[in-house]
Amino acid sequence: MSQLARQVKAYFDDKKLNYETRTSENEETLIRAGFEMKNSEAVNIIMVFPKAEQACKLFAYDIIQFKSARRAEEYKFCNDVNVRYRWVKLYAEEQADSITATMDILLPSEEMCGEKVFASCMNFLSIIDEACGIHNNEV
Repeated sequence: MSQLARQVKAYFDDKKLNYETRTSENEETLIRAGFEMKNSEAVNIIMVFPKAEQACKLFAYDIIQFKSARRAEEYKFCNDVNVRYRWVKLYAEEQADSITATMDILLPSEEMCGEKVFASCMNFLSIIDEACGIHNNEV
């Protein structure tokens, strides 16, 4: 497990947050935590800590489900949201007929890593929640 992931786990433990960890086949550390939203159901944020990198990648899968017939509209929705937010990117998953959100976090130092990742998760969650609200109003 990377030192960054250890620090995030320690921060989450200190804040008494529920999470799960595992290691992927390519030795990345994954931390999954669930969060409530106002404009949609709860979402799981997956934090991926690549081996030997000073970074964390956030993913939230299936934040919005859609019908295949609406795929073109969903691509446009993702593009419109992506223009509004520099750091978070949405994309439509063709096989799942759903929208996924992603965000990269650079962590040049280990100082306050847990706090930085948690704050980034909250920012990520806020943008996802706002995007879900926009989507709900458009459908």
